[in-house]
Amino acid sequence: PGLAIPAPRPSPPPTAPRAPPLSRFPSARPAVRNRCSLSPLRMVLALAIGDFYVPHRAPEIPKKFRSLLVPGKIDYTFCTGNLCCAEVEAFLSELSHELFIVAGEMDSKAYPERALASVGPISLGLCHGHQVIPWDDMAALTALRRDMGVDVLVVGHSHKLGVFQDADGGLIVQPGTATGSPKITDMESRAPSFVILDIQGSRVVAYTYSIVGEDVNVERFMFDGVVTN
Repeated sequence: PGLAIPAPRPSPPPTAPRAPPLSRFPSARPAVRNRCSLSPLRMVLALAIGDFYVPHRAPEIPKKFRSLLVPGKIDYTFCTGNLCCAEVEAFLSELSHELFIVAGEMDSKAYPERALASVGPISLGLCHGHQVIPWDDMAALTALRRDMGVDVLVVGHSHKLGVFQDADGGLIVQPGTATGSPKITDMESRAPSFVILDIQGSRVVAYTYSIVGEDVNVERFMFDGVVTN
């Protein structure tokens, strides 16, 4: 079992995805990091995920996601925070060589507010997003990406799933909520979701995963020239 992506249609992005190579490092238990770089000599897969709220607003990570997210397939894990329990961090720590976690507003553990990484020419930043005012505003998120000096910003808090390219060519990656947890402002349930980033030099292919009914829906988005600095 593990991450599997259906074959693409020949239409422009978003398209139904083609499976990237998923054979990776042996599984290892990494330390939580706030900065690192990885050799650009091979394709890199990064998982963006967060806003779990286990057990406060959701009992567990969906079993469909647990069956997809297995050790040895992913190089980086970027978690936007709100784990809310040690069991979620233990699950994430098994998935990849490098784990980054930032603090959500509900986390009691002292995670950093921001984290940085680089993959070849592409720099990535991670922030939960509750610090942004207005917190779900694209101009404000773009300003945060520029302030962090990164090409790709992974940000949570909105519980919305999406990958957007701003006017500078940078990416805003919103993985949504991994458990479908509602926002306290409206208490409406969301579709559980996460994002896989397939980083190939200055090209990023984003795969969005969401549970819709009994199915896992996958969409593919391709972005070229994602280097802003």
